[in-house]
Amino acid sequence: MSNLNHFHLEKTGKEQSVEELTKQIEHLEYNLEECRKKRMHYQQLFHSAPAGYLVFDQEGRIADANQRFCSMVYVPFQDRCSYNIRDLTDKDTREELDMMIHGLLKKDQVLSIEARMLCRNSYIPVIITGNRYGQPLGRMENKASMLFAGIVTEVSELKKEQQKIREKSIHDSLTGFYNRMFYNEYLLYCDKTDDLPLSAAILDLDRLKMINDSLGHSFGDRAITTVAKILKTYAKENYIFARIGGDEIAAFFPGTELCEAESFLKRAEEMIQLHSLSGIRLSFSWGCAVKSSPGEDILTVLSAAEDMMYRKKFRNNAVKKSETLDVILNALFTRNPKIHQHSMRMSRLFGQFSSYLGLETERVKFLQGLGYVHDIGMASISDEVLNKRDLLSYNERQEVKRHPETGYRILKSVPDMEEEAQIVLYHHENWDGSGYPYGLSGDSIPVESRMLLILDTYDRMKYAPFGRYRHSEKEIIKELKRWSGRQFDPLLTKKFIEWMEGRKKQR
Repeated sequence: MSNLNHFHLEKTGKEQSVEELTKQIEHLEYNLEECRKKRMHYQQLFHSAPAGYLVFDQEGRIADANQRFCSMVYVPFQDRCSYNIRDLTDKDTREELDMMIHGLLKKDQVLSIEARMLCRNSYIPVIITGNRYGQPLGRMENKASMLFAGIVTEVSELKKEQQKIREKSIHDSLTGFYNRMFYNEYLLYCDKTDDLPLSAAILDLDRLKMINDSLGHSFGDRAITTVAKILKTYAKENYIFARIGGDEIAAFFPGTELCEAESFLKRAEEMIQLHSLSGIRLSFSWGCAVKSSPGEDILTVLSAAEDMMYRKKFRNNAVKKSETLDVILNALFTRNPKIHQHSMRMSRLFGQFSSYLGLETERVKFLQGLGYVHDIGMASISDEVLNKRDLLSYNERQEVKRHPETGYRILKSVPDMEEEAQIVLYHHENWDGSGYPYGLSGDSIPVESRMLLILDTYDRMKYAPFGRYRHSEKEIIKELKRWSGRQFDPLLTKKFIEWMEGRKKQR
């Protein structure tokens, strides 16, 4: 061909000019450069990724890995292909890894395992996610039939957070003891453990409900935390405590004979009795039993311990609750001496008025005692409200209005004071149903509660124990008459006014 600007391509049978060929070469070079840039870009992404990336065969030999993986397991980057992933994991992980590879060989899928990988002289928790990568290339093609891609993510911080959440979920926030959730899990372990003998105990804080009702739940919480602190102080490291109810604690003593566990509980009991809250001496009742052989059911052991605890509690309950009633009253009277004076006057008034009504001597004595304890529910009211001389706010009035129910709960928990509790509960109910806490009316209100309301109103108006204006007896009689049939029982009001006027004539 004479034209040197053209040549013949035998394979295609086409003639191309040098200019056209040059353009094609330039285009190919451009594409190669773009591929090189993309390759560098993907290599940069591969090596700078926040997770460890690697390629390995079914024997665990590493074909490639990024810098993050190498820094994670402290492997020199230039030596990465001389390592086997199995050598970088603990024994349990190797078994999991083999199962994952086996699963990937059977099916093209994505699988993940939790693992522990070597990091210097210790192991770190990781998650390995793998899938099929392709057939082996280069130097590995005669040694393996399949390659796998893996992503290795370090989860040390995640595990720490999970452990924190786990710890919170199995611990009681008030005492620091384990909670009911842990207790239920531990029972399953107890039936499998060989750490025998295993002594177990049930502890029940005495009079907690009465403390909560009379002094408030903050005092109840202090009682619980005081008991918990003392138990921790004298416990061995392997002793286990779980708060399984409001006032109930389960204790486990692994590898401990019954006598040793009982000795610990007796000592703790003695130390707790040295503590008190607002004059209320703290104590707990307990029962203990032991699991000596693997065949014994832990629930049977705990049931025996609970039975023993309830027997002790029953023996001591009446005395302890009566003592607590006196302590609550004394604490209330110390906080506000005017309530003490009011209670003593109410006791005398009840005795005198009931005698005037012709009640039997035993009933008069009963009502005298009732007059003395009728305001025991005031013990739950805060000092700020209890001793306030100004008008109460709405919320403060609502707090005061709860004292009949609180008094009821306190008295009801004391043996043989059920009747007093009922009378105190209704002593602010009005004849016309406008009172509290239940809005009872007329004869549905116990007669003693109706008497108590009249006497209480009289004393509060005459002596103003809560800092209000004092009234003369003439003014009191006028008010009683005005509210007779609405707030007060009309017949009892009439009798009370007659008694007052009769006393006045006798002076």
